[in-house]
Amino acid sequence: MNANDFQGIINFHSMRYDPLRSIQQADVPQRLTSSTYTCDKITTICQMQQRTGVFGRNGVFVIFCHCRLFRSLYSTVHKLRTVRKRKSRICSSRILVWTCSCLKTQQDPFARIPTKTLSWASKEAKRAAAQLCGALRTARGKPIWCDHPRRGRVEFADGLPEIHRGLVLVEAFGRIDLNALANDFLPLQYQKTPITYLSLNDFLNVAIELRTVPEVLAYLDARRTLPYTDLRIIGDEQSLFEFYLLQGGSLAGCVGKADAAIVVAARRAELKGALKSKWENDHYSGLIEHVADQLASRRDDYANGLSAEALARYDPVGQRTNYLKMQAVLANLGLRVRSELGRAFEDTVRQRENMGTDFLYRAMHVDSSPEWVYVLASSVGIRPADLEERKMPLMVAALAYFRKTHCLLIIDRDKAGYEVGLTIVPLSLSSPTERALGDKFFAHLRMTHSTLTLVPD
Repeated sequence: MNANDFQGIINFHSMRYDPLRSIQQADVPQRLTSSTYTCDKITTICQMQQRTGVFGRNGVFVIFCHCRLFRSLYSTVHKLRTVRKRKSRICSSRILVWTCSCLKTQQDPFARIPTKTLSWASKEAKRAAAQLCGALRTARGKPIWCDHPRRGRVEFADGLPEIHRGLVLVEAFGRIDLNALANDFLPLQYQKTPITYLSLNDFLNVAIELRTVPEVLAYLDARRTLPYTDLRIIGDEQSLFEFYLLQGGSLAGCVGKADAAIVVAARRAELKGALKSKWENDHYSGLIEHVADQLASRRDDYANGLSAEALARYDPVGQRTNYLKMQAVLANLGLRVRSELGRAFEDTVRQRENMGTDFLYRAMHVDSSPEWVYVLASSVGIRPADLEERKMPLMVAALAYFRKTHCLLIIDRDKAGYEVGLTIVPLSLSSPTERALGDKFFAHLRMTHSTLTLVPD
């Protein structure tokens, strides 16, 4: 197929990856369809400073998140400043928002007696909520920029993008009831943006366990069904989160945190099995997170042996932006979908090695993203120019055969790097040539179906 005849957006990316190491490991079930036709594992670490994981001075802080994708794409913490008010700080992931002052940290959280801890936490929660609401009120409609750890200075000409969630994080250990401040500006919503109050430790644990932005948002949304009084209590999230896992990613039937604690205590053995199953499957999510993390860099020799037509599908040197689109695709996947993609990716690499072939692939699609098809492949010993010639036909074939409009291709290249391609077309491909190409690549493959839940059965 001549690429010049193809109508759509085509982006390719080539990168080496760091050596892979070992790791510890939806509200509505989704149906996974895989045409059946490894990499080693990675280390993702929640780096801790002192005892709590995050300490800072004057409200300036850094969170190191367990999940590479959470850290590399969304950075979890950015420092945004308005152009006019340089002292105003906002931390944003473009989906979640914190104010720098909203995360109040103590040099030693255990140094205060309980009554003083309550007084400190109450005062700082009130101040943080006020600053968060001030940011939501004033940081729109005016230029804002942030220091991104990889992209450098990123500017938002019209201010903050749409904010889905405001978070007030207070560093406190143990249960703290903030309801005494309910009538003293501790809102649960401001300008249609829901606000969640959590201890810093609880939030980090939730982020570590759920790993993905969509799953964290889903959990925060589920918490909104709790009684208002529970929404202003911080430091006792464990039982509620364990109830959420036992229910397969839902708080249905939970009438409050006290009720969640009773249920979890009665189902302790079941919870232990659920946690074990979840962590075993979370390993595979790390493989896809590694791909997303490595997208930020590109092979120095990516252009060697490629034609001018092939090079046109890559970002020009010094103007790399398309990798962000690829990262966004992976970041928007739920945890179980990402894990199944990682499992398929590892299985494809292993099968290719066992079969002794130079190229093997499989395709997957999920009901939650009906426009997408994901193609996972493994190659060895194929010249870059020859591998480039296989990418475009494979993606077109997947789009045509599965009647999709979006395709993401990930290839493990010689177990030393990744080749990633992203193609978007306005309408599903249906010409005789395209359908024939789809049949050639995918019609002979065996199909399997699976139901995906947050905690695998």
